[in-house]
Amino acid sequence: MKRTDTAELAVRLLNSTLGLDDLSPEMHGRIATALVLLDRQDEENIFVALQDARKYIEADNAAIENFVKKWDELDD
Repeated sequence: MKRTDTAELAVRLLNSTLGLDDLSPEMHGRIATALVLLDRQDEENIFVALQDARKYIEADNAAIENFVKKWDELDD
């Protein structure tokens, strides 16, 4: 069974998207948080923006987990 290293996949995706090389997952997390803060609506509370972003992140996590699970099942 093939195992997908999702952390590596995410790092490669972000690296290729932003043109960055070999940033640690911590740095990617900080970049993502900074982007959320920059994208908040006018007068929106910072913590509300982060909570809203967390909802999208959870949905993305679930979608990615489902995709990887199906991918792994194809190799069985």
